[in-house]
Amino acid sequence: MRCFKKKARSQQNNNHGANIQNIIQLQDASNVIQQVDDVDNTEQQWIEKFEYVDSSTLVVHHNREINLLLLPSNLIKLVVMQCGLNQLQIQPNLYSLSALFLNMNSISDISPLAPLKLKTLNLSFNLVSCLKPLSQMTSLVNLNLFQNIITDISLLKDLISLETLILAKNNLLQAIELKYLTKLEHLDISMNEIYDISFCVQLKQLNKLHLFGNQICNINSLKELEKLQMLDIGNNFIINKTVIEAHKSKHYFYTKPQTEPKRAQEQFAQIIENVYEILEKKDLIDVKRANMIQNTVAVGKCVKQAQLNHNDFIGKIAQLFAYLQEFDNANNTQ
Repeated sequence: MRCFKKKARSQQNNNHGANIQNIIQLQDASNVIQQVDDVDNTEQQWIEKFEYVDSSTLVVHHNREINLLLLPSNLIKLVVMQCGLNQLQIQPNLYSLSALFLNMNSISDISPLAPLKLKTLNLSFNLVSCLKPLSQMTSLVNLNLFQNIITDISLLKDLISLETLILAKNNLLQAIELKYLTKLEHLDISMNEIYDISFCVQLKQLNKLHLFGNQICNINSLKELEKLQMLDIGNNFIINKTVIEAHKSKHYFYTKPQTEPKRAQEQFAQIIENVYEILEKKDLIDVKRANMIQNTVAVGKCVKQAQLNHNDFIGKIAQLFAYLQEFDNANNTQ
C-alpha cells in the first residue's frame, strides 16, 4: 500500500469528511486535536504531521510526541517508526488492528501488546529481551524481531500460525523450539551463535532459510526440505559433504566457512570439488560468498554473476560459460 505525505488539493476536498471522521483526539507534534471545527485547517495539520493513508491505515515516523492512547479504534494497520518510543502505552480496544510496525524505537517491554489480535508484528531494531507477552498472540502470521537482545525463544513455540519469522542479529545459542512452528515458510536466524539446526527437519514448508553467520557445522537436516528455494549458509563452519545434496534444485548456493583449522579446510575443499556438477546441472542463478580453497573453480552455464572476492582462492578458472556477465575474484591469494 502506497503512503502519501501530501495529497493533491482535489483529493483533499473529496475526502475531507472521511478523513476527519477518523481523526478524533489524535496528538500531533505540537498539540492534541480535541475538536474538529475547521475542516480545512485540521486536515492540513494532520497531513503535515503524519502520513494518513486512509481510514484504516496510519503511518507515523520521527515524532516523539505520538500518543498511542489516542488512536481511532477502526485502524487496521499502524506504523510508528523511529519515534523514540521506550515505553508502550496502547489502547486495548483496537479490535480491528491486524498489522503493527514499531521498528526502530527503543522498546524493551512489550506487555501492552498482549491483548491485541495481530497477524503481523514488526519489532525490529528495538531492545526486546522477554517474549512472554508474545506467547498469547497466537494469531500471528508474520513476526519480525531482527536486532533485539533476545536469548530465549522458548515462549514462541505456541505461535503455530507463524509463516514468517525473523530472529536475525540477536543473542541466540539454540533454536530447538522452532520445530513446533511447522507452518513456517520463511525463517531468518542469521547472525546468532546457533550451532544445531536439526530442528529444521520438522519445518517441511520452508522455502526461504537464512543461516548466515552462525556456528553451524552440520546441515544434514536440510536434505528433507523439498520446498526450499533460497538458502543462505554463509560464514559458518560447514565441513560435511551433505551440502551437495542439500542444495539440489535450490536457487542460491551460499557458503563460506569462518576461520577454521587446517583439517576443516581440507574437508571443505572436498565439497568444493563438486561445485561444477551443482552449477551445471541445477538451476542456480547466483553464486556468492563461495570459499574456494586450493581448488579449481567451475562456473556453471546458468550463472550470470560470480563474486569470489576476499577469499583464500588458489587455482584457476576451469570454464566460463556463455551466460557469465560478471566475475570478481579480487583480494584472493593468487
